[in-house]
Amino acid sequence: MLVVEDLDPLEDRLSELGSPAAPSVCPGRASMTGPQAQASPCARRRADTVLSETIVEIHRRSRGTYGAPRVHAELRLGMDIRVGRKRVERLMRAQGLQGITRRRRRGLTRRDANAIPNDDLVARTATTEEEADALRRRRRWTPTWRIATAWSDALAERSSTGRLGVVGFSMGGHWAVWLSQHRPVAATVLYAARAGDFGASTSRYLVHAADEDRFVSDAALTRMERALVDHRLDVTVHRYPGTGHWFAEADRPEYDPAAAGLAWRRTLRFLRATVGP
Repeated sequence: MLVVEDLDPLEDRLSELGSPAAPSVCPGRASMTGPQAQASPCARRRADTVLSETIVEIHRRSRGTYGAPRVHAELRLGMDIRVGRKRVERLMRAQGLQGITRRRRRGLTRRDANAIPNDDLVARTATTEEEADALRRRRRWTPTWRIATAWSDALAERSSTGRLGVVGFSMGGHWAVWLSQHRPVAATVLYAARAGDFGASTSRYLVHAADEDRFVSDAALTRMERALVDHRLDVTVHRYPGTGHWFAEADRPEYDPAAAGLAWRRTLRFLRATVGP
């Protein structure tokens, strides 16, 4: 994690970028003038240089549309860099960067509620399994694991109980388990199975397993159960007879209302008992 508000942790980062080592404070700064003062910039100024380069890159990738609020959000949530918003505004102002703002005026047209919307130009919604697989394999500027950890950290800070619960459907179950292996998650609910190293996990697990699941084999589910038991973690597995992989998702042909309702009631009881109301 890069914490730009604290000067000391930046020394390693600046060294990686080829910046010369310098003390974190500037002794006698007021008495230094001319070339001597320019040759020994303070750590704060060097940190601003590194941060400015990142801000310029984010602004460039947004095609010049991001202002300070969106750049700050990308730094905090997308890249896990802790920095104040006013500092971002100051550095963008120094670089002559600004975003595009919407003009505040009364519109002369009104949207037709019956109009057919345009196609998805971003192409981030899949309607078939093949499209979903291609979308999953696309390169991302910000890795999924970084987004997941950033949001989980932000939610944990705002939790009234200090405990975090995660629910994952299908592929989301994979990331729910991954998050419980890398963050202090109190409760993990998944409609899938994923193995891995549970040595650092402190979570309790609730698994909803379909009867006939072509994406999650009985062997994979057994391996996950064995790994959780070996690490002395609490796990409860429910199987739902006559169901398929997407039995709990209402927009899928395999949707089973009775099984989905039962699974959701069990999920709510589990979360209330582990995370709180």
